[in-house]
Amino acid sequence: MDHCELLDWASRELKNAFLFEEDLIRLSRLLMAAGIGDFAHHCPDREVTGITIDSRKVTPGNLFVGLPGRSYDGATFARDALSRGACSAIISDYHKDDLEAELEGLLVIERLDRKVLADLVYAFYGDISEKIRLIGVTGTNGKTTITHMVAHVLNVLGSPSRVIGTLNGELTTPESPELFSRIASAISDGASNLAMEASSIAIDQGRINNLTFFVSVFTNLTPDHLDYHGDIESYFLAKTKLFQGGRSRFCVINRDTPYGLRLLLSGNISGTSYSISDATDLSLKMSEITFTYCGRGFMVPLTGEHNLSNSLGAIEVLRLMGFGLGEISSALSTFSGVPGRLELVSGDDPTRVFVDYAHSPDALEHVLSSLKNLLEDEGRLILVFGAGGNRDSIKRSLMGEVAGRYADMVVVTNDNPRNEDPKAIAMAILAGLSDSKRDVPSVVIYDRRSAIEHAIMAAGDKDVVLIAGKGHERYQLIGPNRFEFIDGDVARLVLNLKRQELIT
Repeated sequence: MDHCELLDWASRELKNAFLFEEDLIRLSRLLMAAGIGDFAHHCPDREVTGITIDSRKVTPGNLFVGLPGRSYDGATFARDALSRGACSAIISDYHKDDLEAELEGLLVIERLDRKVLADLVYAFYGDISEKIRLIGVTGTNGKTTITHMVAHVLNVLGSPSRVIGTLNGELTTPESPELFSRIASAISDGASNLAMEASSIAIDQGRINNLTFFVSVFTNLTPDHLDYHGDIESYFLAKTKLFQGGRSRFCVINRDTPYGLRLLLSGNISGTSYSISDATDLSLKMSEITFTYCGRGFMVPLTGEHNLSNSLGAIEVLRLMGFGLGEISSALSTFSGVPGRLELVSGDDPTRVFVDYAHSPDALEHVLSSLKNLLEDEGRLILVFGAGGNRDSIKRSLMGEVAGRYADMVVVTNDNPRNEDPKAIAMAILAGLSDSKRDVPSVVIYDRRSAIEHAIMAAGDKDVVLIAGKGHERYQLIGPNRFEFIDGDVARLVLNLKRQELIT
């Protein structure tokens, strides 16, 4: 019996045992089921009500797992977790001398990592994948739109669905305790399906370990998160884990990217693929895409060729789930889009203003090229953007170069500079802008609110303004401070002021 089989057996035995104890899960049985061993003699064998790695979220009876991390070490919060009512706090033996040996509830194990965490979570929740159809979407771009598209269509067609991803959490893919908890909540709420974004970092760290996906999607791959992965090959290999080892029953692969083709040619894929070349009778407008696919006409109320690709990916997922093209087409026509994803925030104003989450060179190029192709004669494309601090710095000049190739006016501003010097970030972007070999008017306005106002006030009736980088985000990180900031709200306020000035 291998480790996975042993874990399955132990979890089943654990659940069966608790049927005779009113479903109460005790610490000793949980540790045993997770393959850690029986350490409960070190502390009271209390009931476990949940698992968390954040001491601030501890509620009475929770098991706190003090994971070591890059910025913080969870072991340092063990005392806080226990004071909040944790039934126990698990830490690595590396820290056993840092905490009092007599601290009640403290458990020390030799190896503590995310695999151990994932096994604990699986032992607590059981094989949760058997109770709901999971749809996983990975790739540099398109994850959010495809997950929301799929969930929207499923809900319209009477198959209750939920989404886990960028819009409803700090992390694209939550840590395993929160992830399993949210899946369990979706099941309790009556959901039959759950579409989730699977980030490369989450896959690499094992946050989705012990989950089986009904269908998984590979959208594309361009340089991103290289500050974590080191190089593009490692980034790709992290993504491929979603499609290996029986983790996904079916796969949907975008073959418009060389990495998608490479995945298809690996021979380990059971499913289907898609390409924008599969669509015919294509018409791209400012507020809708129409096309024919497999003999069926589609109208999707979104903007840009990249959203054609997203639509095809969603369609293939839904076909694998047993739905027909006719019902998919009808439901997709009512999809209103995703907040912060090429979102038109200007309403009926002649100056069209879009907000988008594009924060990588490839994503920015897709959005800019889509809008550029839809400009009226003599219309200008005005771009407001920056780049995140303490993140992949190589992207900055590349994004500047992309901006220079497509935009007719560029306003460089703060994104989330975090602890970096905003001037250094801006200078890197401007260096890339000059590499584009186009004489593009540009200005640096560090205050993002003022930058948005400058761009919108400078725009004419035929111009399009794109505010890129933050999309749906509701905050801005400057130094140690977190401020409330929503690009769309600021843009609407400026548009209202501009409208009043025109009236007076």
